[in-house]
Amino acid sequence: MKYFSLDELCLSNRAARMGVKNEPNDEERENLVALVDNVLDPARAEIGHAVGVSSGYRCKRVNDAIPGSSKTSQHVKGEAADLVAGGPHENLRLAQIIVRQGKFDQLILENVGRKDLWPAWVHVSYKRSGQNRGQILKRVAGVPGYSVVSSSAVLNG
Repeated sequence: MKYFSLDELCLSNRAARMGVKNEPNDEERENLVALVDNVLDPARAEIGHAVGVSSGYRCKRVNDAIPGSSKTSQHVKGEAADLVAGGPHENLRLAQIIVRQGKFDQLILENVGRKDLWPAWVHVSYKRSGQNRGQILKRVAGVPGYSVVSSSAVLNG
């Protein structure tokens, strides 16, 4: 863990407002370390500038309080983080780096426009145990649901 810390991956303003301790157990902590070592740190090293974590680990109570959050969210397992690398163009560049590096379970381009792939943030997950799917999705701002995106579409922007 070179560029990211467990503290920043567990920081949650929502948890603080709720008075909830957002602390991972040992397995969730190991999952966070694997996410950082295999995905986040290599991507940060390649992009060459700071990458913010808008959401990392979420205890079940915090996850349940987030509108639209999945009951099976990988955030609860310590396997996912939502990242911001700057504006939408830099966020897409970060997604391209992650896709090119090829070590991820799921990558979601969040709140993209209808005619572009410039995300407001990038959700990425990694499974320490089991097979990583390499699944790429997008969610268009204001449109319910997700759609599949090819790696070539992401890489070509």
